[in-house]
This record gives sequence, structure tokens and C-alpha cells, in this order.
Amino acid sequence: MENGFLLINKEQGKTSFETLFPVKKYFNTNRVGHAGTLDKFASGILIGLIGKYTKLSSYFTSLDKEYLAEFRFGLETDTLDPNGKIV
Repeated sequence: MENGFLLINKEQGKTSFETLFPVKKYFNTNRVGHAGTLDKFASGILIGLIGKYTKLSSYFTSLDKEYLAEFRFGLETDTLDPNGKIV
């Protein structure tokens, strides 16, 4: 595939870059990007853009998004994210 987009399930603990690296290798191209970064500690659908479709990134990032989150009230970490130590 020279141009196109993929919906990729980004696993928790991986960066968006780490998630897209195998796509670059599989399609043998450096023209791979994504339409919005997900935090390393988040999981979800990442829109991968290939070739000329990388120019559509601003279109995808302007669309409405929906998030599902889980919260734990009463805890605080030293980094203010799930990766820190509970203080």
C-alpha cells in the first residue's frame, strides 16, 4: 500500500511512535504518521496514515473524539499520572 490509512489498536505502555514502527517496516516506507497522539499509559484506536494520506492529519484531528476513562479518586502519584509512585 503506497497511500492509505489504518486503524491500529495501540496498547497501553507503548508510545504512538512505537506502535507505528512495525507499520513502517511492513510497508517499507518512512511516510507513516498518525492523526493524534495517545499517551503512553492510554490504550485505544490510533489512526495511522501512509504516504500522501499523511497530509490528511489535520482533517482527522479536527473531528470529534470520544474517550472512555477509568478514575481512582483519593490517590495521588509523584508524577500525577498512573506511572508514578503513590504518595
